[in-house]
Amino acid sequence: MSADRTGVGQDARIRAERGAFYESQRARVGRTDAAAIVGVVLFVLFSIGDSVILYVWATVVWTQVVSGIAIYRAASIETQPFWLKAAEVWWFRGTSVSWALLPLLLLDRAQDVEVAWVIAFFIIFGLASDAIYLPQTYDINLVASGSGFALPALGVLAYSGQWIPFAAILGILLHVTVAASGITRIVNELLEKSVRASDAEDEARRQSLTDPLTGLFNRAGVLAALEELRDDPEVDMISVCFIDLDGFKAINDNYSYACGDHMLIQFGEAIVDVVPDGWSVGRFGGDEFVAAGRGDDGPQVAEAIAKIVKSPIAAPGARAVRASVGVNVVRTSEADSLTMLHFAGTAVRAAKTTPGQSVMHSTEELQSASARRAQLEAALPDAIANGEIEGIGQAQVDISTGDLCGIELLARWNRDDEVVMPGEFIPLVGKIGLDHEFDLSMIRNAFEVLAQTKHLDVQVSVNVSTKRFASPVFVDHLAELLDTVDIDTTRLTLEVTETDELTFDDETVVVVQRLAALGPRLSIDDFGTGYSSLTRLVAMPFSELKLDLSLIQRLGEPGVDDLVRSISDFAQRNNIAVVAEGVETEQQRSVVADLGIRNVQGYLFGMPAPIDELLWQFESSYHQAA
Repeated sequence: MSADRTGVGQDARIRAERGAFYESQRARVGRTDAAAIVGVVLFVLFSIGDSVILYVWATVVWTQVVSGIAIYRAASIETQPFWLKAAEVWWFRGTSVSWALLPLLLLDRAQDVEVAWVIAFFIIFGLASDAIYLPQTYDINLVASGSGFALPALGVLAYSGQWIPFAAILGILLHVTVAASGITRIVNELLEKSVRASDAEDEARRQSLTDPLTGLFNRAGVLAALEELRDDPEVDMISVCFIDLDGFKAINDNYSYACGDHMLIQFGEAIVDVVPDGWSVGRFGGDEFVAAGRGDDGPQVAEAIAKIVKSPIAAPGARAVRASVGVNVVRTSEADSLTMLHFAGTAVRAAKTTPGQSVMHSTEELQSASARRAQLEAALPDAIANGEIEGIGQAQVDISTGDLCGIELLARWNRDDEVVMPGEFIPLVGKIGLDHEFDLSMIRNAFEVLAQTKHLDVQVSVNVSTKRFASPVFVDHLAELLDTVDIDTTRLTLEVTETDELTFDDETVVVVQRLAALGPRLSIDDFGTGYSSLTRLVAMPFSELKLDLSLIQRLGEPGVDDLVRSISDFAQRNNIAVVAEGVETEQQRSVVADLGIRNVQGYLFGMPAPIDELLWQFESSYHQAA
């Protein structure tokens, strides 16, 4: 993107601007100049009207005036015909010849004082006219005009001894020369400053719309390009492709930011290469790009972008980077620029979370889902603060006795007249940074259940986000909460999901040990799907691990039973209780029992339900509580 919009240098632009300025000035005076020439000619005829040659001369001059009028009237003609070109020569060149010719025609009459002054007036008018017409190159044109008619007139007057008119012409000539030169210099300086200021403004605007790393548009530039498309009356449809690189964070983390920057430059150049001519490409932020253009060929462009594969330099063996693309094709009258981008962004997020999909089109369903998420995000902070999110229980059963041995609290959002399921709002909790508040609210719900079941030998478990689990702030707040209630903290179980965020460094171990010292049992949920090894697991003070339902549902497959048995045996030897999740059939219950696992959880023992209903399902435990 160049600051020089015309593609020529600044000096050439200054010359072009100067020519355009004086051309506009000539256009302004051109209409009256013809009338002025006619007036001067009439003045000459009335002053010296007894010479036939003057009438011939006046007729010639008037034909030149007609040519000037024709040129002015035909200025809008793109392809000039021959007659117009001839008229232009006759107007611009012939008039100068006529001006120079008049003093010579009156040579034999110049001794007459009245005729001498008519010649002087005529020449002075011509000099004034040149001061208007020719100032942008006045130093050169003054010589031409002086040679053309000023010098012949001065020669005629000097030959005739008319020194006073001679001096008048010479004085006006010098005055016009000095004044016109000064005005020309001022105008040129102003035009030069204007051009340079315009270039500086263009450069500032270019920088404000350009991403400094890739040289593409930045976020503001993308929006400006979309607005330009929307304002174009010839554009009916606009295609927007929102592009998000997959796995880019690992490039920065593993190979340096310099490597990541080069990757962004490479990918930006590749996008420019595959989009149609006339499309705008910008880096929207981070590893996100946007390509937009007129028409409805966005889906084809998105497929081409999704095929781009780039491998990072200076990173041998690194996984090649591809992109997920969200496509939004919309009529210009149906959405503003931000909405176009929002829906394309919604589509790319759907593509990134849909296995096997690299391109996703924006649909009414996706747009409705996006609007729904936005509504939930806006309402979630108040919902947590006002206690709208409550806990229902799922039973954990001692498989050997059938008794209730634990209750896992599952979050439900009672929003107006609907129940929002956790799969819909739990991801939003982390997205908007409310993990801490949400976890503490669920722990308060667990306190209520612990109080309700205080006469039962039942664990009450609640999930805690991985980020908060090893947070010193969370441990401090939990300690403050425990000081405000009268419960047996050993009956509280805090579950954390096994993920790559669950680190086992020394600092984390210290924090988790502080957490365990407060009394709650610590459980690792969904074990078997994440990144933990049994050896590393022992390094942390976990009291329980819960086998993921994907393992339980694969029981009976080759090697799975042996794997589950090994995990169970290892855990029990290290005093870690094992809970099998997802037990849904009697066959799974039987296999789990044969593998030596005592505690189970799943739909076979009841669906999640309000705590009162859950306790009624296990009457013996309920009557003990009574």
